[in-house]
Amino acid sequence: TVDSSRFQAFSEPDRNTVQMLTAHLARILERERIYPKIKRDYNGLQILKEESSKLIASLDINIIVEKLCEGAKRIVSSEVFFFLAEGKKFGLMYNNGVIAGNLKLFNLNGTVINMVTENKQPFYLSDVKNYRVPLMPLETKNISSMMVIPLLYENNLLGLLAMLSGQAKFLDSFQTELLKVMCNQAATSIANARLHAEIKQLA
Repeated sequence: TVDSSRFQAFSEPDRNTVQMLTAHLARILERERIYPKIKRDYNGLQILKEESSKLIASLDINIIVEKLCEGAKRIVSSEVFFFLAEGKKFGLMYNNGVIAGNLKLFNLNGTVINMVTENKQPFYLSDVKNYRVPLMPLETKNISSMMVIPLLYENNLLGLLAMLSGQAKFLDSFQTELLKVMCNQAATSIANARLHAEIKQLA
């Protein structure tokens, strides 16, 4: 906005100059708006590249799960849990930075994350306040949103990555896609690790 106390203060060249200036400012603002998104997307893809290379570098399921969960926390800060499928039950393998020495098995019936085991589809709950059933088979406090991604290999459910946050709508679509890609890679790595262990035992 340009104003003046003089009557008819702006000539046509003045108006043209202001229009040129505003067009230039619009381009600058658009660039400044887009640049952070490009930078964030680049950083996200860099994290995906680094963490994926760690996933394929090991045949130890403990290491694979640990690297997956650490990578997930790099993509979006949250509480991270990993449940490994053991028959019809699930063993809590990773709990907020700690790899379990002995798996504690849980029956997921009656919990929100059980829907993922039945549907074999990722489930994002951006606001948990309307859910009366437990989110997890263990106690959770001050949680506002959650994301659960199944790890599938040839349609077999190998495990669940669960991410919980005290912030509502803690994930966006780009972060979700990064997590899905990383979980797909982890599922392949876990399947390879299990096959390697079976071959080693046979040998």
